[in-house]
Amino acid sequence: MKLIGSRRAVRSPEFHKKMEFRRKFRVFIFSIFFSLLLVSPIYILRSENFLVAKVSITGNKVTQTEEIESLVWGGISGEYLKIIPKSSIVFYPKESLRKVLSESIPRLASVNFSITSNKSIEVSVVEREPVALYCIDSEEEKCFFVDKTGLVYSEAANFSEGVYVVYKSVPEISSPLRTYFLSEVEIARNASFLNNLSKINWIPDSLTKDDEGYTLKLKDGPKVFFRAEQDFDRLFLDLQAFLKSAKIKPANFSQISYFDLRVDNKIFYKFIDGR
Repeated sequence: MKLIGSRRAVRSPEFHKKMEFRRKFRVFIFSIFFSLLLVSPIYILRSENFLVAKVSITGNKVTQTEEIESLVWGGISGEYLKIIPKSSIVFYPKESLRKVLSESIPRLASVNFSITSNKSIEVSVVEREPVALYCIDSEEEKCFFVDKTGLVYSEAANFSEGVYVVYKSVPEISSPLRTYFLSEVEIARNASFLNNLSKINWIPDSLTKDDEGYTLKLKDGPKVFFRAEQDFDRLFLDLQAFLKSAKIKPANFSQISYFDLRVDNKIFYKFIDGR
């Protein structure tokens, strides 16, 4: 019998065959174990116990529930790398869904997700609240809702006249949706100023912004010119004092063409007949 090996160890061919078999067996067992380790989670994640069974919507008042549900189901259809379902309650694409809903439905101010015990994705939304309207004069007037941040977010097909401040601009924004017409600070300052004017029975019809500032059109009354950078609280106090001192009677109010408040500490006005 031929022996092989080194000076320090002499082994027979049978011994080496046995060792080679053991090595291959260990590789085989490891391969099986690794395969099970890799495949088992995928199998589990693909089972119905780990798939979204229902989508529920809360918080919506104006947006149709079906519209949100449809976008969510569409967002969790398909698979990652053709292996793991996007409808997995563990790996559903939360951030992608949030982006799709926010872009598709600008009315939604925020969107949050959670998984309930019955394998349901609960979509909790907060809708934007309108504080004003932005209107454009095309063939017929078209208006859009504006929220407190100044975002023009939805067409206003139906609204009660007089409920919201009507904004316009020169030049007009032909496609105002998803644009910020004014800043949040401007929206708040204007709302406060107009609220003060209502205390002297000056009811706004529309507020137009241009490069020179603002033109306020009063219902059944004159126009009022003022600048965006003025101190509106000081402006109102000056106006109150002026109206008392000038003794402009309500009966004469409709005969006035405009009040010009653009010069600090001075108020100009003009009657329709030119006086």
